[in-house]
Amino acid sequence: MKRSALINQDFSIRVSSVLNRDNRQFGKQFMCDNNDETCWQSDKGEAQWILCQFLNDSFELDSFQIQFQGGFSSREITVESLDADLLVGESFTVYVEDNNLLQKFSKAFAASAKHFRFVFNKPTDMFGRIINDFVKSNFLIKLSEILSIFDWLLNCYNLDYFVENLEDRIPMGLRNCLEKIDLPDIPWIFKEKFIASKPNSVFPLTFLCLREISYMIRSFRSRINNELLPEFDGKSFNENSIPKLKHRFRQKLTTSLDHVLARGIKLKKRHEIERLCRLVLISMQKYRNELEIIDFGSGKCHLSRILSLCYGYKAHCIEADDNNINGAIVQDYKTMKALMKFRPKDLSDGEMPRKVKCFLESTDRIEKIFDVKTPKSYLFLGLHACGSLSNWILEEFARNSNSNCLILACCCYMRKELGPFPMSDCLKRKKDNKFLLTLEARELACHAVEKFLDKIIGNDLDSLRIHGYRAALELLIEKYAPQKRHVPMRTVTNISKIDFIDYVRRAIERMDDIILPNEAFQSDSIQKILNTKINRVAIFYSLRLLIAPIVEFFILMDYERFLCEQSSIRTAQIMPVFDPLISPRNLLLIAYK
Repeated sequence: MKRSALINQDFSIRVSSVLNRDNRQFGKQFMCDNNDETCWQSDKGEAQWILCQFLNDSFELDSFQIQFQGGFSSREITVESLDADLLVGESFTVYVEDNNLLQKFSKAFAASAKHFRFVFNKPTDMFGRIINDFVKSNFLIKLSEILSIFDWLLNCYNLDYFVENLEDRIPMGLRNCLEKIDLPDIPWIFKEKFIASKPNSVFPLTFLCLREISYMIRSFRSRINNELLPEFDGKSFNENSIPKLKHRFRQKLTTSLDHVLARGIKLKKRHEIERLCRLVLISMQKYRNELEIIDFGSGKCHLSRILSLCYGYKAHCIEADDNNINGAIVQDYKTMKALMKFRPKDLSDGEMPRKVKCFLESTDRIEKIFDVKTPKSYLFLGLHACGSLSNWILEEFARNSNSNCLILACCCYMRKELGPFPMSDCLKRKKDNKFLLTLEARELACHAVEKFLDKIIGNDLDSLRIHGYRAALELLIEKYAPQKRHVPMRTVTNISKIDFIDYVRRAIERMDDIILPNEAFQSDSIQKILNTKINRVAIFYSLRLLIAPIVEFFILMDYERFLCEQSSIRTAQIMPVFDPLISPRNLLLIAYK
């Protein structure tokens, strides 16, 4: 059938609604008038739609273009072909950019039709995005001011509670309130809703504000964005857009092929790989699946291997550790050997990921690392890239004209050898900003607050005594073996069934250079701590965990602002992708050029 621009044919348009029923100003006639100053504007409500009805011939839909110009947008659009009775024949869903640029989609139905309907399933507010940058920049600055108020809570280690008498750092008003709460009241600190009562104290407003902000961020972390990562069931995702797709990897290992691919991969990593594969697929759609993937800090290349074998993408891996590179090569061999029994159609013809051993320095560039002669387009991928590596990836993505998409999960924020903090001009321009993230604060950003809450909600309160025991042990080490301050101790489990002496014996086992005399445990200071103050350490630890997600969000927002400040980057956002109970560093930076 001859291709033609359907918008020029005789047809009628129906729409779901018009703002305030003002057809003269916002009606459907402005949808196709080729005037950038006018547009159709719907009224409030979800599932807005446009129905195109062609009066004479049937047509095969080849492509369509759409642009959001005003106060209405949508994350996804379902396109339906309808019969004469307006019953749905075929349908597919496309995922649109969160902007007001002209967007083109090349899709096709199996049969021709006279009626097509475009359903906007999840509308959002365009005006909200117009002011979005200002709001986010202002929020980032406010976060720095809030964190500076609580620097006494950030710049310390919990195990120094008795050594440095951290209790004296707590402002007097808050300290008086905390003295009236005990371990069962800890969930109230985190605003957990299952708590029936609250402490009978009037807490300072600054603390209550901190509590609200922490709760807001934790709520955001828990909203895993299933709208962006739909189940690929053939209805909500068009498989034809992935020409080399052979197998969808599932963390639950529902097929024998999944079992082969997942050998040596723990549940946490399988969860991350499954959700990242979905995100990569959706991101690749925006660039017609033409990008090559660069996996930074790839470890043993589990993610890239699955993206290559199952989804047909060409992947390159950069890893600094020899053991990981060698382990990846061995795993490649074992995987291919095990896959020989599967039919060729079960796997892609793509090669195993290319591997490069390299510790990235600030002067390194992608083209030099891979010795690229012909320019290529890349998707930058980082699954829990340690602090300094994350900085390098962000800077390289901003300056490299061949990078088109960024998917980055950060971690280990205390390892920031490259690049000073902050990265964004938003914070750098703030003249009175005296707040700087110390090593202790960055380390705090790596804590897992959801796992902590899951434990105490399960009434495992006795295990919290380990924080007091460890702080008391540090006090003894400071006196009898000061050269061993802050040295990691052996992990001790079943803390509720042992006393302090048994804990110390197990913690320092095999550490012959720490010798504690028996009289050390009978001293008045240790006995006073064990009798009256051991639970106070867990309370202080809870306060630090309360502020931990704020610190991480502050760091990620600075990264996001840095990306948004680059003229080449179209969109950048922070998005929860992993389940925080499985993978605590679940917030990802996603950016498109």
